[in-house]
Amino acid sequence: DDVESKTPDDQVDDDDDEFEKPGTNPVSDDDMASIRKIFDRYANDDGLIDPAAVSKVLRYYFGAYIDPHHAQDTMLSWRFQNSLRIPKDRQKVRLDFDQFVDFVLTYDQYDIGKDDTDQLFFSKPGSLKVDILARIFFLPACALVFIIHYVAWIKPRA
Repeated sequence: DDVESKTPDDQVDDDDDEFEKPGTNPVSDDDMASIRKIFDRYANDDGLIDPAAVSKVLRYYFGAYIDPHHAQDTMLSWRFQNSLRIPKDRQKVRLDFDQFVDFVLTYDQYDIGKDDTDQLFFSKPGSLKVDILARIFFLPACALVFIIHYVAWIKPRA
């Protein structure tokens, strides 16, 4: 009972076959190839990815619904936390492929957590867009149906 239980990370490297070396990227080669395809699809001609493209990538592939301005703020936060240079013109923030991989794998650590009310309509999840449109158009649509019903059926009979 006096023996300390140690996690595999605390143990001395007696068996190097069981663990990867420190600093090894845990993303498999297939996943890296997929991320490379995504990056190449959205990258600019200069091989860098901008906040608008990052916003689309996070939305379509990672389920994070943010607008481009929020993506820009999160990218700036990521660059700051990783001691990278921040452009004076904040809108010119870009990521190369290696930065992009690290950013998407650790995105949630740098998300500034803006309120959902700041999002653009088209940056919201599809189900929320449908809900918003239904709330806006339900009563006017019902009123229109009643008016058409009255004009087409009830008024001519009177």
